[in-house]
Amino acid sequence: MKNRREIIVFVGVVLLSFLVTNVVVAVEPTIGEVILNPDKPEPQSDVTFSVDVTGDNVSSVWLAFKECKPGLCYQNKNVSMTKVGENYEANVTLESADTTYITYHIEMNSNGEWIHSESVDLTLAEKTNGGQNNGNGNDGEKTPGFELVPVVIAVGIALLLFGRKRL
Repeated sequence: MKNRREIIVFVGVVLLSFLVTNVVVAVEPTIGEVILNPDKPEPQSDVTFSVDVTGDNVSSVWLAFKECKPGLCYQNKNVSMTKVGENYEANVTLESADTTYITYHIEMNSNGEWIHSESVDLTLAEKTNGGQNNGNGNDGEKTPGFELVPVVIAVGIALLLFGRKRL
């Protein structure tokens, strides 16, 4: 009977200590996946960066990026991100017309400690010139007028073949 009473008292003390003790678990700060809008931007376009950041005491979130072309990257830019709903967002205008890719990462300050995400290289889409072709029938990919050469050759061959059959 004495053992049983000791076990009940021990279990009661343990349960009471769990109920009374306020266990605080700090949430480890994490930086989620960065979402771009548009997901494949062009040079000199407006881009919205959005990221989900979780953790206790997040005081600031920054986007660090630079515009690059092969062999050269322009000056690194840091843009403060603002909290919009559950995410942090930043609107950026790409400035250089000759860039082929951008490199970016997220920096977050939580409890006085800076946490950096992995750096991402994103290849930019080719500039479409706003859908304009300067009125020359060219789509911007080929030299204008040279699509006429295969047509002239095809018409010449057709005339030769039809001309011989009539003789």
